[in-house]
Amino acid sequence: MSKSAFSLAISALLILAPIACDKNGGHDVYVSGTEKNAQGKDVATLWKNGEALRLSDGNANVFARSVFVIGADVYVAGYEETAQGNSVVTLWKNGEAQRLSDGSAVADVRSVFVSGKDVYVAGHVTNVGWNWDAILWKNGEALRLSDGNGNASANSVFVFGKDVYVAGHEKNEVGSDVATLWKNGVPQHLSDGNANAFANSVFVSDKDVYVVGYELNEEKKSVATLWKNGVLQRLGDWSSQMMAQSVFVSGKDVYVAGSEWNAQDNAVATLWKNGKAQFLSDGDSNAWSNSVFVSGKDVYVTGYEWNAQRNGVVKLWKNGDVQQLSNGNTNASADSVFLSGVAL
Repeated sequence: MSKSAFSLAISALLILAPIACDKNGGHDVYVSGTEKNAQGKDVATLWKNGEALRLSDGNANVFARSVFVIGADVYVAGYEETAQGNSVVTLWKNGEAQRLSDGSAVADVRSVFVSGKDVYVAGHVTNVGWNWDAILWKNGEALRLSDGNGNASANSVFVFGKDVYVAGHEKNEVGSDVATLWKNGVPQHLSDGNANAFANSVFVSDKDVYVVGYELNEEKKSVATLWKNGVLQRLGDWSSQMMAQSVFVSGKDVYVAGSEWNAQDNAVATLWKNGKAQFLSDGDSNAWSNSVFVSGKDVYVTGYEWNAQRNGVVKLWKNGDVQQLSNGNTNASADSVFLSGVAL
């Protein structure tokens, strides 16, 4: 989509949804994700105040994974599959696409963060040995965070002052995935490497560094995990499967979005506030919460839930109340929520 077309679409959405904006304290609510079209292709999609805007033309599978808004500029990071089976990391600024990788390898992207004039995108690209390299792109230039000897991924980026934090994981010499935090390119291992552990999101508040993800035990059960300044806190007791996908800190409150599996083995969309779980879905079908954003007293969570046809339906929960963003006729998912006019 051209920049002018995107601007016209955004203007139309402002006319269509002024009430939604008012209900959110004057902030616009953006959700990035993917929705299949009638031809079965995944279309990168941005919902603004509940109205969908397509970032791709539907001729190839394209995924929008993360959204960041600063001033009047809307950044979305994702990737596009090629005819050769590889993928191209893509950054949309106000709807105009910029390619960050050349399509010669499989690539993925998980996070975008904008600080001043600098735009950071975190993800991974396969190398010649078919290992994943954890990559941080800064203004389109790729910085490799891992050594390429084992699979690694960069899942989240956050900038605080002059410091750039990236959360992800990398395999150690015995083949275990180690939850990892890179600060200015220098890795810190958050887990001991005896079992697989993954870091999915990082947030910095008042110089405290929060990272969430999950660990696996010997029985391959996963537990949602929070590290604060490297100190481990588990959000469960291994009695059920749990994963943490996103963290947001507001004042003294720490919010974590993820999922916990119930006795029927369904994933339940879950929000933890200061370690206490709130279930957002009823558990009758699988549901996942993937991103959390807080503005004042309002807590926004996005993700998706299966309907009776086993199609994913994009959901936005505000203070526990749910809004459906996709129609459920085709499969859809959401990975990121962001409010305009809120400084991180």
